[in-house]
Amino acid sequence: MRLQSVLKNLITTGLLILISASSLAQSLYTNINSEDLVTLKAYGVPVIDVRTEKEWQQSGVIPETYLITFFDDNGNVRRDFTDKLEDLIISKDSPLILICENGVKSRKIAEALAQQGGLTKIYNHEKGIDHWLATNHKTIPFEQKLMSAHYVGN
Repeated sequence: MRLQSVLKNLITTGLLILISASSLAQSLYTNINSEDLVTLKAYGVPVIDVRTEKEWQQSGVIPETYLITFFDDNGNVRRDFTDKLEDLIISKDSPLILICENGVKSRKIAEALAQQGGLTKIYNHEKGIDHWLATNHKTIPFEQKLMSAHYVGN
């Protein structure tokens, strides 16, 4: 599949990490807040939490999200990220929401998926799980999420 090879190339070449924030990159994805996430999620747009397991354990996770760690505990890109992501992406026009701790990592991932992966409907929670919690939205414990069908695993 063409999409799979493009996504794998992102990780293999390390281009995902090297992309800098720019006005062009910003126009390729949409920043959203917690209320937008709730609305899009209600319409069935998948939410992908790219934090580490340690971060999930610290703050909990949003119910009915997909947990796909992008970085390992040493800050390296996980080689299996694209395989797991591809299971959720039907086409390059499939919408998806990315969330991390504060919006920085998910923004970089959104930029790369748009620029090199050609994905066209990426939403980035610009302030991350920190804002989600600060605006009184709920999370569930990571341990409870392990029992969910949405846990993709590490």
